[in-house]
Amino acid sequence: MNKPIYIISDLHIGNHGKRDNFNADSTRWDKLMSFLSFVRKNDGKLYILGDLFDLWQHNVSEVLCHPKNRLLIKKLGSMNCTYILGNHDIDLYGFIKSTSYFSRCKLFKHMTNTLVETPIKMNDYIYHLLLRHGHEYDKPNSVSYPGFARIACIGAGLLEDRYGISVFGKQTEGVILSITECIMHPINSLFGWITRKLIKTPRTSLGRARNIIKNASEFLCDYEISVFGHTHTPGIVSKGDGFIVNTGSWADTENNVVCIDETGICVCTWNGKELVPTINRLEKIKI
Repeated sequence: MNKPIYIISDLHIGNHGKRDNFNADSTRWDKLMSFLSFVRKNDGKLYILGDLFDLWQHNVSEVLCHPKNRLLIKKLGSMNCTYILGNHDIDLYGFIKSTSYFSRCKLFKHMTNTLVETPIKMNDYIYHLLLRHGHEYDKPNSVSYPGFARIACIGAGLLEDRYGISVFGKQTEGVILSITECIMHPINSLFGWITRKLIKTPRTSLGRARNIIKNASEFLCDYEISVFGHTHTPGIVSKGDGFIVNTGSWADTENNVVCIDETGICVCTWNGKELVPTINRLEKIKI
């Protein structure tokens, strides 16, 4: 019998200060620890699909050396967690390789900046499972140099330093991006076809999820099950005989988990005690 697979992403853990989206919910750390205990108790295999840490708003040494984060790194390493980097923590790849202390940590030995492929048995059938963060197919976040999305995130951090994490009542970075997109809308209308081709800026996380699935469709067709994060939009979409799944986030209002076992796939929320099914926010997407 296969081990159950648990997949999470987009925790955006920082220095546990004002900028830290993960820390905005004071109960989230305890919930994360209880979830890891749950995975271990069920002898599950844990995958983290990027943005475990947020290095766009936080200093890398502050993040890695914080006592809570050092405990987390050690715990995840002891669980043989596979860690796939996202756009907010991709800087770790070069940093860890050049830092002897952290390069010895077991978690970082199971770290990759690319995709992971693995077979999984489900309903008496062997599926090809693809795991990836997903920013590679999101135009504002796909470049290696600091693009607009990263600059907006840095600006959000400055606001959160001054006014706190809930300055807009939600994730500041997302609000800045939304405001900017609203400003861009009249320009898009004015320039018509040219701006639509050049900018292609979706206004919602659902739109971003749809764009990622569209941009990656040719690549994803080689896999029966494709799981990605990045858009913070939990859900599942049927694709022929397979599925495209998004892991959601731990930096917003829910603590999302994708669970895959021999009976099927479930997109859930961890409430601190158990996994409960969550709303499928991808159900309107047609492939």
